[in-house]
Amino acid sequence: MPQESSQPWIGYHYDCSETRLLLLADQLPALPTILVKKVLADFENADDFMKKLSQGLAGEKEPAKERLHHVWHRVAFTYYVGETKSDFCSNILNKLRPRRIIVIRKTLWSKMPKPADVYMTDDVQGYLFDEDRSVAVCLAHPYPGWDRLADTIYFALGGELPRNGRCPVGGE
Repeated sequence: MPQESSQPWIGYHYDCSETRLLLLADQLPALPTILVKKVLADFENADDFMKKLSQGLAGEKEPAKERLHHVWHRVAFTYYVGETKSDFCSNILNKLRPRRIIVIRKTLWSKMPKPADVYMTDDVQGYLFDEDRSVAVCLAHPYPGWDRLADTIYFALGGELPRNGRCPVGGE
């Protein structure tokens, strides 16, 4: 039975983002929305995986609460447990329409549907959207390491989330 990614985290400003970054992870013990809300409410006591993911997004080891809200509200986050390419496209790609996807952990990368529509390298591949033939580029990331994740996110976004830690006026 295909996975339903019915409860992804979708930041308030995800649709406004030019890059539309999707973070794709192995399934964790709670829904993505619950995990993100917990890390936003209490970073220090959050799940270790979510702390590292938040540090990578923020580009800081000890991100301020405002910075966490800023970065999390510009991305989407969901799980992937292995589906056919058709299910992946209908359940994740066509619902969230990301332009960049970071697949966290090489073991998860090995479960991604094959063949990808666009092969670039062993760690960078892409899937085409049917309606406009644009490409969602997927990057493999060998978790852990917040600093390397920060570099991967920065590269994927082309600098869209500033690394200097400053949050623009208006916060989220």
